Amino acid sequence: MFAINIIILLTIFTVCLGLAVIVLLRAKGNIANWTFTIFILGVAGWNLSIALFQLTSNVWWGKLPFTFSCIIIASFWLFSKCFPKARIKKNELVVVLPWLAFLIISLFFTNFLYTRFSIDGYITGELGILYPIFGLFFIAYFVWAFVNLFLKFRKSKGLARLQIGYVLWGSLLFGIGGVTTNLILPSFGIYNFNTLGPAFAVILVVFTSYAILKHRLFHIRVIVTELLVSGILLVLFIQTILFKSLVELVWRSIFLIVVSILGWLLIKGMLQEIERRKKIQKLNRKLKDFVAITSHQLMGPLGVIKNYLWMLAGGEFGEITSKQKEIVGFSFENTERLIRTIDTFLNVSKIEKGKLELRKRKIKIENLINSAIKQLSNIAKRKKLKLKFEVPKKPLPEVFADPDKIMDVLLNLIENAIKYTEKGEVFASVETTENKITVHIKDTGIGIPKSLAPRLFEEYCRGKEAIIQANGTGLGLYIVKMIVEAHGGKVWVKSEGKGKGSTFSFSLPIKK
Repeated sequence: MFAINIIILLTIFTVCLGLAVIVLLRAKGNIANWTFTIFILGVAGWNLSIALFQLTSNVWWGKLPFTFSCIIIASFWLFSKCFPKARIKKNELVVVLPWLAFLIISLFFTNFLYTRFSIDGYITGELGILYPIFGLFFIAYFVWAFVNLFLKFRKSKGLARLQIGYVLWGSLLFGIGGVTTNLILPSFGIYNFNTLGPAFAVILVVFTSYAILKHRLFHIRVIVTELLVSGILLVLFIQTILFKSLVELVWRSIFLIVVSILGWLLIKGMLQEIERRKKIQKLNRKLKDFVAITSHQLMGPLGVIKNYLWMLAGGEFGEITSKQKEIVGFSFENTERLIRTIDTFLNVSKIEKGKLELRKRKIKIENLINSAIKQLSNIAKRKKLKLKFEVPKKPLPEVFADPDKIMDVLLNLIENAIKYTEKGEVFASVETTENKITVHIKDTGIGIPKSLAPRLFEEYCRGKEAIIQANGTGLGLYIVKMIVEAHGGKVWVKSEGKGKGSTFSFSLPIKK
């Protein structure tokens, strides 16, 4: 039991030390983070001093839990005044001065708090004359801090309210468990539960650390590194304080300092790298928002241009020559392509924000395929490619889907097939089973390397040969996958390899 207590106390010390470093490295001028770091270090020191007292029976280590208790309550009260984003006023610092007095008493006049220390699986002793005052002050300041946080909780909204809520829950558990087992019960001569105090304190530490770090980039590698470095430092620290000669103390101290600095630099470097990635992600989101807004603004004018070109080609403004009609037709096709590209960016924005709307109704998939082929037939003719659709002999069942979105899927797949096929044909076919309908778009184009196929439907994924085509976005197949999956279907590709063509397929469930 004694050994288990030591292990638990040292484990809590290591966890607290790791969290303290994480919070401190993220402080960046935030006074709440600094005060809470002091609080965590107080809890860490409290656990370590109890463990060392149980290991060595040295009275000096028995005094330090009172010293660290002073640091804990003073820093927690200051934390309650400035969390989550506030400054501590100079006159508020005066409020914690009584704890400076108690800290001095705990170090140099310990008999006023405890007249005798002993170990019986837990720390016992005889209470000094100032112990009741110490206990009342501790409880009063703790309740005061709790009320400060509760009043802020009532006035706050959003993330701040959520963060304060976590701290309040942690404080409540610490107040019920830690204060009771380590202050109230010892006043009545009950010491059996005082080893539970550190466990309740670490609950407050974890809850509050989570509140501070929540919604920030937090990487598991940093946590593992923190704990590893903390564990190494713990072992080195224990070895240092158990020195046998002055020379040994000096060398062990130097080694401990060097390892501490190296560990600090390692963790700081990892956190800086994570922060850089966070900034890049933030800039990427802003860029995507900008593209989405710009794309939305362009859709209106392009729609007008497309309509006028269609009217011009149809002779609405008078007869035009065959050469003029060819130029107008070419302009119409490129305007349509630009509109589809802009629609691609808008779809990506909607998908990432979870706002992709599906207006489903019963549709005939063969009608959509014929329409897509008609729209892209001139592009295929210019490349001298055969573009055909094998209409099934039996009537196809209707599909419950969004016709506009499925048309986007078909246009993407067929246009891609035309784009990456230099000679031969692009062939569309449909097959049905009992519960799904499957569309295949087969081409005789450049093919797909087997290593690339599994990643082809990822965002911005393009093969080396595809990069040559400058008019692509790298988003088409990603959107195809998202739309098909939103309908409850699947999409896949098959290719024998480079130069052997490819077949893109997607299936949709048949709603009976």
